[in-house]
Amino acid sequence: MDTMIDVVLRSYPVTTQTFHYQRLAEFARLGVLGTVWVESRSDGHVDPDLEALFGDRVRFIGDLPAPSSAEIARHAKLLTEAATKAKSGNGEGGPAGAVKQTLSGIRLGKYLRYHGAARLVHAAFCTANLTIARAAAQTAGLPYSTEVHSPLSWSRNPGWFRVKVADAYVVAVISDYTRKRVISHCPDARDRIVEVHCGLSSRPESPPSTNHGRMLTSVGGLVDKKGHDMFIGACDRLGEPGEVIGGGELQSDLARLIDHLDAPVQMLGELPHSEVLDRIGGSRVGVLAARQAEAGDEDGVPVALVEFMRAGVPVCSTPVAGIPELLRTIGALATENDHIALAAAIREGCAETSRGVEVVENSYSSEDESALLAKLLAAVPGPSSPDNTNKTALAASLGARRHKP
Repeated sequence: MDTMIDVVLRSYPVTTQTFHYQRLAEFARLGVLGTVWVESRSDGHVDPDLEALFGDRVRFIGDLPAPSSAEIARHAKLLTEAATKAKSGNGEGGPAGAVKQTLSGIRLGKYLRYHGAARLVHAAFCTANLTIARAAAQTAGLPYSTEVHSPLSWSRNPGWFRVKVADAYVVAVISDYTRKRVISHCPDARDRIVEVHCGLSSRPESPPSTNHGRMLTSVGGLVDKKGHDMFIGACDRLGEPGEVIGGGELQSDLARLIDHLDAPVQMLGELPHSEVLDRIGGSRVGVLAARQAEAGDEDGVPVALVEFMRAGVPVCSTPVAGIPELLRTIGALATENDHIALAAAIREGCAETSRGVEVVENSYSSEDESALLAKLLAAVPGPSSPDNTNKTALAASLGARRHKP
């Protein structure tokens, strides 16, 4: 492949987005990764092995020369769309945030137009990342693509989502559930959608564990959609020890709930990824009581569940979003927002482990999924191609595109 794909991230590094770093690492290994463009720095830490593969490719958009007032005026339509279509609570700072990110995109697009080597700009998420990537691509005269993970992308701001997806050449979704939801909002995008899972490396650091401990473990940010309060309630009902790994806005609320119930649950906060994997492998059951939160926000396909399955640990979750597709006939599903049902599912339904490893190896390999996405993006016509506006013809030519069973 000789396509150079520039990728847009909102911040770098981000400890909770392991699957994105693995995606970037695979793009680098395949020789298609150009520059990783980032809007802002964060305080997280990246796995040194992954950073060694692409860390020197990372550049910050704010370090580029700002566009002139004349250049901004030439792209007034992009700014007007951001100001009028973006809504508050949309995951990217409302209208003001969308305008700011559009300006970042214009700044990046100016650079790419005259100095960049990319043939395509890819947004790793379709909230702020896509706002930047779309503006950059349209300023530079390049095609762009995106990935859709969480319903937050469309549930809080469907009109702005439709605008941004309308001109994307490839829309990668992580589950059939997501595919159907995107089509319901953007029916014209149907032929440009491909299902590409958030995978894990098929070369894990250690084989699946056969010596699981007593602990029930829940991994994920301390936000409403993860349902950690239901997990705490289930541990209390079962009288079994549990641990919650992650940080976030509900830290104090969950700690108070544990104290109120005197539940046998520890809150471990954010941990290095290697330590998270050690605790996952030593768990008796991996639990994620996912729920649909305020304004329709919910998980896509939680990578933590994939990591439990790869470690050979039984899993228990809820039938939210793409989770039933992941668990299929393995693991246990409990009614959403019901800690009693969750406790019963943990007690009675978590026996199968070997098939979880098989599902991950066959359908959630980071290498295979990233290679598929790279092949799809390589099929996008370059900026000088006479077909670069014919997305329907492109969709018909994507022989590798598939809808997973």
